[in-house]
Amino acid sequence: MFTIDNQMYLDMDFYVDQQTLDDLNIFGKYKDDDSVFHLFSKTRSYLGKKKMEQLFLHPLINLNEINDRSRFIYCLGNIDEISLEYEDLDFIEYYLSLQPLPTRISYYDAIRRHLRNCFFNDNPYYIIRRGIVLLIENLYKLSKFVEQLSQQKDNPIITKYQQEIENTFKNEYLQGVLVFKKRKKLSLFDYTKLDFVFRYIARDKVRRLMDIIYELDAFTTAAMVAKKKCWVYATAISEPCEIKIDGLYHPLLMSPVSNDIEIEANKNIVFITGANMAGKSTFMKAFGIAVYLAHMGFPVPASFMKFVPQQGIVSTINISDNLRLGYSHFYSEVKRIKQVVLQLNIRPNLMMLFDELFRGTNVKDAYDATVSVLGALARSRKCFVIVSTHIIEAAQEIEKICNNVQFLCFHTQLNGDEMSYSYRLNRGISNDRLGMVVIRREQILEIIENKI
Repeated sequence: MFTIDNQMYLDMDFYVDQQTLDDLNIFGKYKDDDSVFHLFSKTRSYLGKKKMEQLFLHPLINLNEINDRSRFIYCLGNIDEISLEYEDLDFIEYYLSLQPLPTRISYYDAIRRHLRNCFFNDNPYYIIRRGIVLLIENLYKLSKFVEQLSQQKDNPIITKYQQEIENTFKNEYLQGVLVFKKRKKLSLFDYTKLDFVFRYIARDKVRRLMDIIYELDAFTTAAMVAKKKCWVYATAISEPCEIKIDGLYHPLLMSPVSNDIEIEANKNIVFITGANMAGKSTFMKAFGIAVYLAHMGFPVPASFMKFVPQQGIVSTINISDNLRLGYSHFYSEVKRIKQVVLQLNIRPNLMMLFDELFRGTNVKDAYDATVSVLGALARSRKCFVIVSTHIIEAAQEIEKICNNVQFLCFHTQLNGDEMSYSYRLNRGISNDRLGMVVIRREQILEIIENKI
């Protein structure tokens, strides 16, 4: 099961904890097919996938960094991909990790190893020769790809990669390495010198060039997802303070319904009502996923998005009791709300998602607690809050005491005992009360009467 150290995230710019990652299904329990990460995991190298994982664990908060990365990934989608072979990159990694390291250039040792290979088929010698050829080929691909990329619009990330690669190849030991790509065959002494350079004297610089390859693999994969799924890149803004998304949908659904939403500073609390199964939870998850991906600078499942960067995102969607600690469902909810509020004190610009607040207690307590907590949160105009409930009375009371709350709802169509859902977000407060309809449809009372 994939977990993170929550304490680690307290020291980072963008805050997200394990509960939120699970609620939004960012990684899934076992990084399986049913996760957001899986949509971006089709890299062409194992270490490219590890780089993608790190990108997912570290969303950005700086406006310029977010927009620069978005434009960079967009550029990657407009040029030919860097040609990478999974097996070749694995072989290079195996070669670079080979022991012992060549701490000197010894032509005597090279001749001896060559002769031994002629008579005894020395496997490490083959790994060295093959590894050097593949490494030169892939460094050449990297150089040409970044050269091609630099012809796109000026972007700080492109410039950084270009300068870093150029400076690396100016190193006294790596100068002229790419020339070997043009040679049909390397000599025994070429292999000896290059092995000394790659695995010893310039090992760290070679390692960094390989890291750039894996980073580009991850970013290129994100660009391909955008093109394949027709997703858009969100624009981070500073003013006005808002989040606006058009055509938003949940990326893991087979036939999703899209919706629009706009949250402004003067209406920074969104109160969503609707019957069970009407679409409240799915919409909140879709919104959270879009906000999360946007802070990564990644494409989002929508037709348009602009947003003011937040300092983190927290959710209470799938809260359960804690048998190990002896917590009831309600007490677990209260503890979770406390964690969120403590984070709000540290990070006032926080995105909060509350699904069915206080469902673990009776209706009267849930009503009082929902009104009280939202009334307190509404005093902050810096955070963004989306909360859902089917307690209509709570929405009506909130409307009376808060002027910065907007009310949205999902309606349910009722035809006799049959229900249908449009999953369309509407303005207003839903008055749908369908609990008894479901009970009658499932013939619960008849079953009990027949049993008695």
